[in-house]
Amino acid sequence: SGALLGGGLAGPVQLGSADRPIRLAVEAVLEGAQPLVILDGAGGNASMTLGVEEPVVGGRLTLPDADGTLITTGNFPELLETLRVTGAAALEGDCALDGASVAFG
Repeated sequence: SGALLGGGLAGPVQLGSADRPIRLAVEAVLEGAQPLVILDGAGGNASMTLGVEEPVVGGRLTLPDADGTLITTGNFPELLETLRVTGAAALEGDCALDGASVAFG
């Protein structure tokens, strides 16, 4: 467990284990440029930072029971060569369809 330092935790903190996972609920205000940083547990240089900019309207981000890369409009073009929509789709604003073929229906 980590020691309290300046109102925060310093050092590694482990909650639960592989054989006894726990459910974690954080009921707190996350403030600042990098309020939550998750470091690579293997000691590498990888990390994930979660922060919230001042929202224009209320919103919700739900991460389902899945793992992988979170796709956003900022990294979409680099991650996917194709996109197949199996339900309804709505395109707003400027839209360009570019490719050897485009199929509808």
